[in-house]
Amino acid sequence: MPTPLLVVLAAAGITFWITQSEMGGPIRNTVGRISFFGRMFECAFCTGFWAGLLSAVAVGTVAALEGQGVAWLHDGMMALLIAFASAIAALALDSISELADAQVGMYALQARLEQVLDARRSEDDSPEE
Repeated sequence: MPTPLLVVLAAAGITFWITQSEMGGPIRNTVGRISFFGRMFECAFCTGFWAGLLSAVAVGTVAALEGQGVAWLHDGMMALLIAFASAIAALALDSISELADAQVGMYALQARLEQVLDARRSEDDSPEE
């Protein structure tokens, strides 16, 4: 049976896959037409919560069918804990992704600025006719 940490990480991965990846595009484009899902897919915390809750319920159901449900799911409280933990993990992943994108953008801007400055310097250094 998977540990709660593994379920949280899997739910955060599912969230990132749905909200950010190219492969999740068809899900966002079809299911996202429904107003609730369209808004939810824009929010990593929201999607992470529901992915975590559904993952916890699925794992708890399998555990119950195998006779281990009470030990794993603890009367439903574990499902809520996993849902909120997944939401925070998904939000953290989303923030890291946005930070990385911003950093890449800053590097591109810096490289372009250096090109412009080099071009201006070479114009200033060239002899006038």
